[in-house]
Amino acid sequence: MPSRIDDVPMPPITFVDMRSEPKIIGSKEPVVLSRFLRQKIDEKLARGEQIILFQNRRGFATLFKCSSCGYTAECENCSISLTYHLRGRLLKCHYCGFVRKAPEVCPQCGGLDLYFRGIGTQRIEEELKNLFPGIKAVRMDLDTTRGKHAHDRILTAFGRGEYQILLGTQMVAKGLDFPRVTLVGVISADSELYFPDFRAGERTFQLLTQVAGRAGRKDRLGEVVIQTFSPDHPSLFFVSSHDYPRFYDSEIKEREGLGYPPFSRMTCILFKGEEEAAVQRAAEGFARFLRPGSAWRTLGPAPAPLARIEGLYRYQMLLMSLKEADAGGGLMKSALRRALEQFHEHHRARGVQISIDVDPISIM
Repeated sequence: MPSRIDDVPMPPITFVDMRSEPKIIGSKEPVVLSRFLRQKIDEKLARGEQIILFQNRRGFATLFKCSSCGYTAECENCSISLTYHLRGRLLKCHYCGFVRKAPEVCPQCGGLDLYFRGIGTQRIEEELKNLFPGIKAVRMDLDTTRGKHAHDRILTAFGRGEYQILLGTQMVAKGLDFPRVTLVGVISADSELYFPDFRAGERTFQLLTQVAGRAGRKDRLGEVVIQTFSPDHPSLFFVSSHDYPRFYDSEIKEREGLGYPPFSRMTCILFKGEEEAAVQRAAEGFARFLRPGSAWRTLGPAPAPLARIEGLYRYQMLLMSLKEADAGGGLMKSALRRALEQFHEHHRARGVQISIDVDPISIM
């Protein structure tokens, strides 16, 4: 869309470089809310206006660590750290649902110097209570919207003005239209930016542009404050000016140079099973049958970025088929079909699942 509904102007965006924010005394992390964002929240509250705060991580903290030995609490079923949830002092995996009680002492060295890293919506909620006592804030994430109609109840109450601040994950980024919202604060713009996925910059630009659009919807001008440790990142630079055409030009040139989609057709071949050695053998065996061709190139096999999920080890290959040499993908599909037939004929991959995803949404 070239403009907003009713030609309402896009809100100005201010970036806050969190590298220059002072750390809390006795803490290993910077403050959750920057001085500038706190000032803006104060201004809006004094005028009786509303605020949306966005953080795409739920829970209290994304890491639970021991500073004595470096122990990090990890899921028993997935190769990912557990997220600390304040209520019940629980450590949870957001991939498989594994839950356990947070230990009082380090299970590895017995040390007492345990601390949290990373910022989730629960931690921001606690910070708001400390910094703005008496102000009503409501949190909207997967933890608070599990009940029937909970999502609607929260938004209806916020729309009636029962809460001054709406805090949430991706749920608050799209489709909300509240005329009294004049400030959107993004707590951490970096949470999606450095994922090992070629679409990370695109997704960050899309998400930040969408959440910025929640501010100043009607006759009140809005503004957006985005906190980041990477203020010079190209994706963020174009967000600041709402400049999609220039972002597109920059992104498309980079992808063309690397041969990434849309200049190629990407196929993700995923191998998963309970025994890592068997999964690795299957992936390497399949790769031997996938003969190289002039129209495509292969990456891997290698452990997937999320190497273990729900107890299954994961290896993957990426097949990049250049569209100028294989416009309809016929050559690539024939090569994959032959490789699968030969693999099943000559290789016993008991307990290993193989899935092929053409144009995958995610390669994590």
